[in-house]
Amino acid sequence: MGQKLIYAKFSKTEYRRVIDLLKEGFSTDNGNFIRTYNDPECTDQECHAARRSLEDLLSIVRVYFPRCSRQRLCKALYRLKDDPEMYVYAYKCRTIHKIVYRANRNMGFAVERGFNSSVRETDEYKGNGEYSMIEFLEYARR
Repeated sequence: MGQKLIYAKFSKTEYRRVIDLLKEGFSTDNGNFIRTYNDPECTDQECHAARRSLEDLLSIVRVYFPRCSRQRLCKALYRLKDDPEMYVYAYKCRTIHKIVYRANRNMGFAVERGFNSSVRETDEYKGNGEYSMIEFLEYARR
């Protein structure tokens, strides 16, 4: 069985770039990722608008980009740190015990700049997740 896909109600049915899909996903007022669903019709809610782990983001992105690699996702997510309207930061979620990401329009990528983040660039913490911040940055910088 393949990886579970997570669906969302995006404004488009096709995207040319992964970063564009991420920008729309993180465009909520509070910086959480938009509401997600278990089915393509978006009738069975999977999660309310929330911060998302790298594993979740990959499951969402693969609906639109089925061959998207971890590296491609990490590069797109990391590039959001340079977007003047959409800064993404990472921290350890105490609820799901993973590194999660959300957006904030008032700061840069917190791991890089050291603002309001419980995750540092050299952090090996994975919790229940598959990736540490060290691994994320290795993928993003390749």
